[in-house]
Order: sequence, then structure tokens, then C-alpha cells
Amino acid sequence: MSPENENFSDDKNSSRNRRISLDDWVSIYHINHDTFFQLVFALPEVAIAFLKNVLPSKTIETIELEKIEIQDGILGESDFFKKSAADLIYVVPYKKGNEKLHVFVILEHKSYSDRLTIFQLTKYCVHIMERELKNAENDKEMASFQFSSIIPIIIHHGESAFYEPTELNNLIIPTLGVEQYGINAKAFLFDLNRISVDKLKFGTNVPEFTSVLKMMQAVFSRHGKDEASEALTVLRPYSDFPKFRNLVYTLLIYLARCSRHVTKQEYNQIIYDNNIVDQGEFKMISIADQFIAEGIEQGIEQGIEQGIEQGIEQGIEQGIEQGIEQGLIQGLKNNIIQILAERLGKVPQSVQDSINEKCDKIALQTLFQSALHVKSFEEFIKEL
Repeated sequence: MSPENENFSDDKNSSRNRRISLDDWVSIYHINHDTFFQLVFALPEVAIAFLKNVLPSKTIETIELEKIEIQDGILGESDFFKKSAADLIYVVPYKKGNEKLHVFVILEHKSYSDRLTIFQLTKYCVHIMERELKNAENDKEMASFQFSSIIPIIIHHGESAFYEPTELNNLIIPTLGVEQYGINAKAFLFDLNRISVDKLKFGTNVPEFTSVLKMMQAVFSRHGKDEASEALTVLRPYSDFPKFRNLVYTLLIYLARCSRHVTKQEYNQIIYDNNIVDQGEFKMISIADQFIAEGIEQGIEQGIEQGIEQGIEQGIEQGIEQGIEQGLIQGLKNNIIQILAERLGKVPQSVQDSINEKCDKIALQTLFQSALHVKSFEEFIKEL
């Protein structure tokens, strides 16, 4: 069954679960390891280079990587599992074959060692198989039906290497004489704690791929400052291209949010030394990071207080969720005013009032982008 005919997302939550892109960087200041992974490994250049390094050459020869389709990992509900959500799913067609034939690649990202990771991947595989079976039944193709090939992959980076099982049998108590029977699943392991990015066989000429992997290593490294600089240096020759500049912003936000050992002073020095953004953008990144962080924290605190007042667990959860949203909106407002002040001088009170009156996040994101580029307050007022 062609993947285009399969629904691998929950329609009720499709807008909420929409995969973010690099163009949405201003709205992902609450980025974490998983969010970053889903963002950057959804880049086709990164996906293709990654699979070339992980999959056997015989597999690469039989599939058309250039036609890769990247899907959200949200699989919705099934008869067996109430909820199933991998980090990302790649769908790759076979070469010179029926256009309906394809391979699923399930990616599960870990920034820590999780003993049950292979069990998670097994559930995702069964969920995809169940979806395929239902589609075959609906299309009355059961007589010739076969499941698609599914390749599970674990991508790990963290404080230490990944030593947990990558084969389901290692989680099952063995019964002598019948070990080869029963359910089993195996996953490829791509562990950045054991890899030198510069020595990878493929992808070292793909700047997005190299810079992403180096930054993933840098956030956990005690030499994070130097390694983060290396990650950005890879992109320096391409810094005039919008898609690469957006990737730079994303890498910097990820470093600021998730680095274990890079200090604020070192972070600012990384931006300055790499000369990859001009001084106005340098100020913008530092200011944006500071103000949105404060806005989120304040919003969460307010949300918790509101939830506690309601006195029920659901109220607390909803309050936190609303608080985060309010924090992001307030952070955007503060951002816009501060960036205008840095770029154009004192912001007229009327302009500040107009910005603060707005509560729509999308509209504020548009104003944020305008604040980065307008040459005068008159030009900015036209965008209000």
C-alpha cells in the first residue's frame, strides 16, 4: 500500500502535531533534545547522509534515497496501543519496482540510556504493520498482501555511550532449546559518543549534516565551546543563504537551551568569534534568548498558580500549558520591543502599546521578523 494513502497522523490534532521547520525557529525557544532532533533530522540532506552512513551498501543500492519522504512519528491510536509516537519516520521507495513498494525507517532518538528502547521500537513496528493490514483489508488486497520492510534505528548522544539492548531477545528470559522462536526485533545503533564525525564514510561534504552532528556532540561535551565553534565553522561559507542562516539560529538556540558545560560568556564568545552573524543579529539572539526564557518561566509559574487554585490535577496541567503559551507570547512582545530599541533607538510609547495589545502568536511572529529587517519606525508601523 502506498504511504500516501496511509494516515500516519491524528487528524484531530494535525495542526497541533504539525512538524516544525527551520522557518519556525522563533517559536521553539522551549526546544529540547527531542525537538531539536525532530527538526534537523527532518532536513532531507541530513536524512539522506545519515542513512548512507547507517544502512548496509546492499540496502542503499535497492532503494531511492533521493525520493525519501519524511513523516511525523505520530501514529495515533491502534487496537493494541492507545498511543504510539516515534520521533521520525522515513519512507523510501524501492528502485525500478512497483511504485507502491517502499521501506519504512523508524528513528528513535535518545539523549540518555533507556533499557526499553528496543521495546518501544518493536511497538512502533507492530503499529505500522497494523495500519498496513487495515489498508489492505479496505482495498481488498489480502490475497497478495505482504508487510513492508521496517528498519528501526536508535540515534543516541549523551553524557556516556549507549549500552542498552538493541535486540528484543535480550529483554526476554531465555528458554533452553527454543531460543530461536518467538518475537524478536533488532535495531541499528548510531551512537554519537562512539563516532568521529569527520571520519564518517558519507556526508562530510554535506554542511547541514556535519554541523548538526557536531553540535549534538558539543551540548554534552566538557569541551563544548570548542566543539560548538567547529559546528558553526562548517556553515560559515554558506551563511549568506537563508536556509543556512536559519539552521545557525536553530543550532545557537539548541546550544543555549541544552548545553551542559558552555557558560553564558562562552556562548556569547562563540557567536562573536565565528563572525557568522552580524552584530545586530548577535544582540538579537542574546536578547531573544534571555527574554523568552524569562517569559516562559513566568508563564509556567502563573499557570501552576492558576491550576492549583482550580484544585484539580487536570486544572494544573491545563494551567501549565496555558502558562507556557502566555510566556511565549509575552516573550515575543518583549523581544520585538527590545530588538527595535537595539536597532532603531527608543521605541515610541504608541508603538509599544500597539505591540502589547496583540495576543495572536502568529501575528507576533510576523512582527518579530519585521523588527529584524525594517529600517525605520515608520516602516514598522505599516506592519502593525
